Amino acid sequence: SNTTYYIMLLLVPTHLNFLLYFYILFHFLTGSFQRWVLSQPGKAAISELTLQMAGMEVGEPLLTAEESPATKSTTSSVNHEALVQATLNAIASMKNPFDDIDGLMNIANRNIASKEAQSDIDSAYTKGLEQYRTYVSQRLASDNKDVFDTIPQLKLRGFTTKKPTSTEKQRDATRSIVEDRKLYSRLLVVSQARDPNLKEIMTYSLTKYPLSIATSEGNMQKILNKASLMHELEKVTAAEQLNTEDVNSCVLILDAMAVIRAHFEKRPPPTFAELGDAVFQFIIKQAKLYRAARVDWVIDQYRKSSIKNAERTRRGTDSGQRIAITDRHQKLPKSWSNFLKNSSNKSDLLEFLYNYMSTKETEPQLQIVITSANHAKRLSLGGQELMPELHCNHEEADTRMLFHAAQASQDGYDKVVICSPDTDVLVISLAAIGNGHIPPETCVRFLTGTSKGRRLLNLSKMAATLGGQLCSSLPWLHALTGCDAISCFHNKGKKRPLSLLKSSNRYMEGFSKISRNLSLADFTLLENFVCEIYGSKEEDINLTRFELYKKGALPSLMPPNKDCLELHCMRSAYQASVWTDLGNQLDMDAAIGFGWEIVDGQLEILWRRKEEAPADILKVGVVIVYYIYT
Repeated sequence: SNTTYYIMLLLVPTHLNFLLYFYILFHFLTGSFQRWVLSQPGKAAISELTLQMAGMEVGEPLLTAEESPATKSTTSSVNHEALVQATLNAIASMKNPFDDIDGLMNIANRNIASKEAQSDIDSAYTKGLEQYRTYVSQRLASDNKDVFDTIPQLKLRGFTTKKPTSTEKQRDATRSIVEDRKLYSRLLVVSQARDPNLKEIMTYSLTKYPLSIATSEGNMQKILNKASLMHELEKVTAAEQLNTEDVNSCVLILDAMAVIRAHFEKRPPPTFAELGDAVFQFIIKQAKLYRAARVDWVIDQYRKSSIKNAERTRRGTDSGQRIAITDRHQKLPKSWSNFLKNSSNKSDLLEFLYNYMSTKETEPQLQIVITSANHAKRLSLGGQELMPELHCNHEEADTRMLFHAAQASQDGYDKVVICSPDTDVLVISLAAIGNGHIPPETCVRFLTGTSKGRRLLNLSKMAATLGGQLCSSLPWLHALTGCDAISCFHNKGKKRPLSLLKSSNRYMEGFSKISRNLSLADFTLLENFVCEIYGSKEEDINLTRFELYKKGALPSLMPPNKDCLELHCMRSAYQASVWTDLGNQLDMDAAIGFGWEIVDGQLEILWRRKEEAPADILKVGVVIVYYIYT
């Protein structure tokens, strides 16, 4: 038979046998051959990746040429066992990519679809079928439309996050400006028709958003140079030269996300595991540099509902693609900077680093405290232990760092070095010293700046020079005049408000006693202070607006009306109280009623409570023609 003939040929040693093997496979086992062809590249890729995870390369020899024949057998056995164990460990470290994933994930690049995209993907078949039926009924079953007419695009969203285009942003800004101009045109018509009460009119915002603290798009006014407050406070005491004896056996407190951005954003390691190793080595290096006995790695929390939502929207911090971390050997995304723009990505990264560093041991005489969302763990050469005294629900590392500093002083450490580039942390630190959260016998230093601008500030000396009352007032001043979560007054900086505060015992005493829930006396004090910021001797903010209006000031250069200012002061009081309370903080839902409201499940700024203008002005109809050039 033919089969016997082929078998006899195979027994003959010839170089054509290999071709014959493939002929038989293709002729008799076509399905198996095709499956082999299709799957072989995938199998090879998996094998290669597994070898890389095990620390081996494809084609790496098991024995080197230098190994002698006498030791070859023993060495080979040892090597084989080590390589097999490494491979088993690599396989054991693998995990199901769909574990702990909320939503749809692209297994090729680990991108996670947004809720909107997931909804479109789930309904893609239904929408496509509906469009098909519409096509058949309109173009084939009837003559309503030509067969060759353009088919409307469904515009379904996929895994890639769509960013707002500049055209969309310009359109929104133009729409808001047009509405404001309409309002001012109505005001002009009313003023010509009769004698209006301008003092009464100035009690309204006159725009959709108060332009002194908000942009025409409804975003926060951001201060141009927040660090100016730090520079003014630095003038009190000169920066110190680094003397390791001054900080010997200190507690060094690091802002985790600030470290990652400063040292691992531009040139990150290839994989997440290597990033974890690099971060851990960085911590040890900093401990040696400052001769620290303990290093605290303090993280932020990124909550979906936060008072920083407006700032994240402005920065585009949630515009990056959501990418899951499924394995420690996973390669870092090529767009690493965009990865760090997504809050969920940062949460996953910080949680991964916490778990990864939990497997490490420190060097002798060094403790490393690492933190996760709500927990803290101490690593030492002898092992690790949870630190329930450091468990907290702080959202920002800014306040959590001072929580750690206060706990370190209770543990007997008399030297604390806080490392941060942020003005907020400097203000919170001075307030913690002024309020007595950190005892005077603990010397607190602040390490800030980059490269040539790196400097060490002695905050204990600075606080003693400024005085406890002024230090306790600084959070209220800083929040009122603008920070990450609170808007600033347009074209108003920090220098003049700080000078006003320092020169007035009334303001210092009043600010240091303000609580989260503002009393009428508290608001009156803040109102007077804002009037002085605008250079007015009036004590009523609406009269200050009227005074500046008569001088021809633009809306953005006038202070907000009393309604908008009350909401601004409530937000400032809430933020300042968060900074000064180093214990467990309130849930973010507590911010509702303090100048924020819930919109679509998110905290949004409530800019005003009353109408933007009197009813009779809003009813005036004006025909306006605008020429908009694009």
